[in-house]
Parts: sequence; structure tokens; C-alpha cells
Amino acid sequence: MKRISLLSMKVIFVILFCLIIFTFTGCPGITPVASMEAPKNLSVDDVYSNSVKLSWDSQSLVSGYILYISLDNTFSNQVQALDVQQNNAVSITGFQSSTTYYFRVTAYRNSSESAPSEMVSATTLVGAPQKVTISFSNSNNDITLSWDAVPRATGYEYYYGLSSDMAN
Repeated sequence: MKRISLLSMKVIFVILFCLIIFTFTGCPGITPVASMEAPKNLSVDDVYSNSVKLSWDSQSLVSGYILYISLDNTFSNQVQALDVQQNNAVSITGFQSSTTYYFRVTAYRNSSESAPSEMVSATTLVGAPQKVTISFSNSNNDITLSWDAVPRATGYEYYYGLSSDMAN
């Protein structure tokens, strides 16, 4: 029968003691991963026809953030999950015009991720017409404008003036 030395018993006791203390009190100076809070104050700052600018409050002790983008508010039709590192203000491009997108963000540290932030949404603007052409008819002083149709546009407005600043 092998005997365990007194020194070995002390080491085992100290390790068990530390595990018990850490389990109930944590380790001073180290924030447990489970206490990582969801990012706060996610907001839509600017919306364009193909991009959206978002920001949220910065957090300390995080490695970065993941921005989730979806076409529905349940995130079952998720478009993308972007690792935006430690940036807490981002401009995301490549969106379709006149489309509603939903956003939420999580913080991560190492391989652990926080709960998601509150969700926000933004509807991208209708794009501007492309390939605009103008033609003049000298015989009856007509001006004709034409352009490529804009998807989801419900109408068009045009403005004209006698100077480039439209003041006249």
C-alpha cells in the first residue's frame, strides 16, 4: 500500500480549498465571462439607399462585437453576422434599396458571447434614378427626361431652374 506524503496532502488540500473559494466568490480582479453584459444603446445613426450607420455604447474588457443583420425581427432570416472587432460605430454597405433590415449586436471575449442587445431596424432609402437623359425639341420647345426605373419607387419628382442652384 502506497502512502501519500504530507506535502502531497497539503497541495491537494490547497487546490481543493481554492476551487471551493473560487466557485463561491470568484477571483478578485478577474471579471467572469458570464457577467459580460449585452451592448447597450444600439442606434441607427444614418440611412442611405445601400448603407446604414450604427453605433452603441463601448464596453470595457471585451475582445470585440458581432453585428447581426436580418430581414425579419425574429432573426430567422439572418443575412449576415459581422465581426466588427472593437469598433462600436460602423457603416455597413451592400444593402438593397427600400428594404427593412433588423440589427442587434453582441459582445464577445475569447470564445464567449454576451446576450444580444436590443434590436433596432432601418429601412433603406429608395435609390436615385440612373442613366438620366435629357433631350430637346427645337420645333416646339419641348424637353424630354428619361431614366431607368427604380425598383420599388412609387413615383418620381423632378426639379428645374434657370441656374445650377435652382434659385431662379
